[in-house]
Amino acid sequence: CPHCGDTVRVMDRELACSSCDASFSFDPILITTPGFEPEGFPDSRRHHLRGLVAADHFWFAPRRQLITHLLRRFVGQPLATAMELGCGTGSALSLLGEHALEVVGLDAYSSSLEEVATMTARVTLVQGDVCRVPLDDRQIDLLLALDVAEHVDDRRFFAEAARLASEHALLVVSVPSCTALWSELDEAAGHRRRYSRTMLKRRLQDAGWRVLFTTHYQFLLLPLIWMVRRWPSPAPRRHERSPWPWLGSVLGGINRLEVRLFNRWSLPCGSSVIAVARRAA
Repeated sequence: CPHCGDTVRVMDRELACSSCDASFSFDPILITTPGFEPEGFPDSRRHHLRGLVAADHFWFAPRRQLITHLLRRFVGQPLATAMELGCGTGSALSLLGEHALEVVGLDAYSSSLEEVATMTARVTLVQGDVCRVPLDDRQIDLLLALDVAEHVDDRRFFAEAARLASEHALLVVSVPSCTALWSELDEAAGHRRRYSRTMLKRRLQDAGWRVLFTTHYQFLLLPLIWMVRRWPSPAPRRHERSPWPWLGSVLGGINRLEVRLFNRWSLPCGSSVIAVARRAA
């Protein structure tokens, strides 16, 4: 039970706690914290990000290809369970389905999970807080967290991921990188921080993760992105969020080229840093 910590019982598509009498609907989404919204991440920003994914934004699609390469490289035999923390509308859940028999998607917004439910029935959907997940210890063999840690207390977040992780489980995490890129776009997105590679590794290790691999993403475009973020006028930053179609195609092609050529390399810098870590014994 997310309220008192006791064991819950299943009663006709509902979970009920025998100690505090709390109940949670489960049809088709397990609602554990009704009305909860992450601090600093308003609905307007969530809808904007959903639009970027739907529009095949130059940043999202090649990053998905990179995550696909990393999962295929580091995940061996099929796993029992995989979970995405902060899954949003589920654009990355299908990647986990290639590697695990059971997939769980957790997000704070039940409206986002309702969209996932209309697309697939193979995923268990849980509404809740990524820093206080209503699942027992040592349940998950593979965890995915894409651009989540920068929105929350990351020490609690990585410790919670470690609590959920089974012995030798893998975690794949992506966060914004390069503090020189900090701008009003980060503030609008509800970011609390941007990371260096060293900072991300330290956070993971402190939470009980052994880092296997790190790399950056958008290495080739980093000089352009830095100029856009430092430009006095906000106009270039608007085009970064919503580029002209021809410009989006060019930028996406550069990112795809980077992923194709360097997906096994540890790139020295970029606008994002990605890490693969294993749960320490």
